[in-house]
Amino acid sequence: MTLYECSPNSYFGSDSSSWDVWVKSNGAICNSNLLTPRDWDSCITPVASWSIGASGQFLPPHVGIPLGGDTGKYYMLEIHYDNPNGLKIQDRSGFRIHYTENLRPNDGGMMIAGVSISDTQIIPPEQKLYRNVGICGPSCTNVNYLLALF
Repeated sequence: MTLYECSPNSYFGSDSSSWDVWVKSNGAICNSNLLTPRDWDSCITPVASWSIGASGQFLPPHVGIPLGGDTGKYYMLEIHYDNPNGLKIQDRSGFRIHYTENLRPNDGGMMIAGVSISDTQIIPPEQKLYRNVGICGPSCTNVNYLLALF
């Protein structure tokens, strides 16, 4: 389960007011024949993530993840289910996020390494083996990044 921040003005013709319709939406099933709205393609900045077996995401007291800002922000919650028998289960998953106006001295964030998730990276059902290759060229790997991991 991952919470993404969206960028409402990410393409020509998109603006914040067009997002109001999605606030009232029930979401979409990613493997349905229905296409997800183009606006949702801008929801690529991870804010929080959790999966089975994880204890949660805890930051040191001097670090916070910036949310909101001067303009309104939209967020998309993506959840993947494993329910092969199609049992009727009511999901109560979610995040508990503590929000404060007292900014922390350091901003934190999440880094995703690997292939970007997109509709071109769908694993067909019932595959015993599926390979997906991501390439990071020299223009990326020749740069030295300073990361503070905790």
